Amino acid sequence: MKRRPSLVLLIALTLAACQPRPQPLGVGQRLELGLADKGAAPAELFYTQTGEVAVIPIDVVHHERIGDSPEAIAYVTLDGTWKQLRLERTFKCDYRIIYSVFQRLADGRLGILGYCFRIAPQRAASYLLAHDEAQQTTELLVPEMLPIDISYWSSWDPTLTRAIVDFGSLYSGLYWIDATGAAAPVTATVQADGKRFSLETAFVAYLQQREVVERTGNAKAPMWSPDGSTIAFFASVAAINREGMDRIRSDRWVLCLMDARTQAIRVALNPVYGATIPRWSSDGRFLALSGRLSAHGPKGIWVYAVANGATRLIAEGEFGNILWSADDQAIYAIRYPDKNRRREQTEVWRYEVGAVLSALNKDNAAR
Repeated sequence: MKRRPSLVLLIALTLAACQPRPQPLGVGQRLELGLADKGAAPAELFYTQTGEVAVIPIDVVHHERIGDSPEAIAYVTLDGTWKQLRLERTFKCDYRIIYSVFQRLADGRLGILGYCFRIAPQRAASYLLAHDEAQQTTELLVPEMLPIDISYWSSWDPTLTRAIVDFGSLYSGLYWIDATGAAAPVTATVQADGKRFSLETAFVAYLQQREVVERTGNAKAPMWSPDGSTIAFFASVAAINREGMDRIRSDRWVLCLMDARTQAIRVALNPVYGATIPRWSSDGRFLALSGRLSAHGPKGIWVYAVANGATRLIAEGEFGNILWSADDQAIYAIRYPDKNRRREQTEVWRYEVGAVLSALNKDNAAR
């Protein structure tokens, strides 16, 4: 006998359906880069040292970067010019190296995360690097490998003295590391939906491979604000007391804003389904992110106003990497054709958001 939906559930679904659906406010333009002619698709967006927006492409057949090697990474600027990052080998790796997390540092250099798939006697290792395109030099920002082998994202403070790094996948969290290689836990506690977990406990338990890590939540994708005062990241209390794939199955997150000095946390958005890297505007007033802000709402790129918590839908769809323009008047995004994220149909779009930000600023001033 089939169970009938409860009256409460039916009412909730009816109310959700009656809510006005947000309309995308960004004016979009698809950028023609000629990648399809080379059997390629966009994979990552970043700023070069000279301030150009650039795309790192991937071969859609072999799922590898075009011309990728331990020493060179090909990229294309928005005018269709192909160039290469010539990286110096700065760490030992006896197998394959993958470079990721390309973002401009406060001193203009390109911050990169280097990942060695296998290095004896460890299974793998991650390193934080800085590349100077003008001088063609690459150096380690932290002298040794990171204390946890699996890292996906890192962000440095404006003085380049301390970084915040995420780790893990099913069991994920955050920690500090400074330029000397000294690591320390983030001592903050995340609270949402009547649940709470300690980021410090998650870090220590992961290092010690203790079972208590299963009783903590997840955290990922930290991003330092331009003025160094605040760190945005995503956390999941839905993962608490869950194991294996169940820890990420709901894909429900909250956007957290943490004071970089006191480590006090404020939950800014709850929920965010399918959350990606939060991106600060250059003036620190706004965050851009992609995902859904309700269980049945539209998925796409959103702008969040830090001052008053207002949100605006910029573009609807499936998106990967996003990036603000230098003047904060547009957002660049890697757009997928559908939820299957087929590489061969991936595109780069530019969305004009100047009018949206202007309206948000006026709303904040009126309050």
